[in-house]
Amino acid sequence: KDTIKTNSVVIHGMDLATLKPQQCLNDAVLNFWFKWLGAPRSPDDGTSHVHICSTYFLAGVLNDGYNSRLQKWLKNVNVFEKKLVVFPVHVGHHWSVVAVLNPGLIKKTTARWGHENYTGAVTAMIHLDSLGSGTMHNRQKLACAVRDVLNKEWDKYYNNNALDKFSRPFTHRHKSFQLHCPTVPIQDNNYDCGLYACRYVFNLVQMVNMNVKMKDVMDNLYSRISGHDLFDFDVS
Repeated sequence: KDTIKTNSVVIHGMDLATLKPQQCLNDAVLNFWFKWLGAPRSPDDGTSHVHICSTYFLAGVLNDGYNSRLQKWLKNVNVFEKKLVVFPVHVGHHWSVVAVLNPGLIKKTTARWGHENYTGAVTAMIHLDSLGSGTMHNRQKLACAVRDVLNKEWDKYYNNNALDKFSRPFTHRHKSFQLHCPTVPIQDNNYDCGLYACRYVFNLVQMVNMNVKMKDVMDNLYSRISGHDLFDFDVS
């Protein structure tokens, strides 16, 4: 099956112009890159375990909530069958990336929370931003938006459409689904944020089969993100 053809993105000349030096990449370019990264090339391709949302998706959730229109975007995707779900963020003329690792393991992660000797894979939510701690993105709002999406998707598959809202597992009240912000390479100018976002997502896709364990989460993903060779890069 030609999965590349079914994941097409139209690129215009003005979009390609954003690839020139000292220009900010736009949504069309990033969506093209993310579609290419997330499209399986064969039945056993690891990217079948990856879903990368449109760059317009999380911005829409931040503005309007996870409404019925946006829910159609995930109509044919069970995010809980994925090892990696990526939410690119484009707000305030700046790019960053929120990613959720192993969302389907959230209940097991909550039950095992804090047990550093637990060797099974666990759920984690991370934010990668090329402005580091100086980000202009409100991380609390980003985390709330992602929790809203995942809880409503959980309702659809496991909770009989929210008959029991207290059973929703993606909550800020438990540390098992807090937002982690590992240290990553940062930009030294005011235009390369999109390029860094592209590289962050590329790295995460390459690492999709590398299990994140409880000890990694308790250490703010240092060994899996900050200290990994893939995140030792410079885009200049």
